[in-house]
Amino acid sequence: MEYQGRRDHGMTPEEIAAVQARYGVGPSVAADLALVVDDTTRDSKRHLLLLIRRKNKPFQNCWALPGGFVELDEDLEDAARRELSEETGIADLSHVPLVQVCTCGHPDRDPRGRVISVVYLARMSEGLLETRAGDDAADARYFLFSDGVVWDDSGNRVSLAFDHDAIVWRVWGLVMVADSQS
Repeated sequence: MEYQGRRDHGMTPEEIAAVQARYGVGPSVAADLALVVDDTTRDSKRHLLLLIRRKNKPFQNCWALPGGFVELDEDLEDAARRELSEETGIADLSHVPLVQVCTCGHPDRDPRGRVISVVYLARMSEGLLETRAGDDAADARYFLFSDGVVWDDSGNRVSLAFDHDAIVWRVWGLVMVADSQS
């Protein structure tokens, strides 16, 4: 799934200019984390993906992978774990290894400026971790994740912020490869 760029982020040109005046136009580096949980509480195994609802622009109120900007003195994996903790309340995922899924760098992926994101996958085989939204997340919850798509409780496809639809498609590929090997 190729990312084509989006213009429905909800920011005005003036808001974008204000962010760019404060932080520059990039490139900036972000780290995102896809936490996939294998739910075996039903008759068959299904996959759940943890998402946050964005509190702020761009893509305010849209669902997204937990993630954010890497601090200057921070390792990429540490940034992904920190962002997960800040946005979802999941403080200790140190027992779960992270696998780098991809690096995303389309010039239009973030309207605030040039942002390159390193995306990680954390996979858990049992138990949902309790979440609570924090930092710049308005909500944090698990969604059904199948066929490379995120689904809500009513069976409707959930459209994700930024280029996260394309990212979760890549995550799904890794999940399916791992499932076929187990």
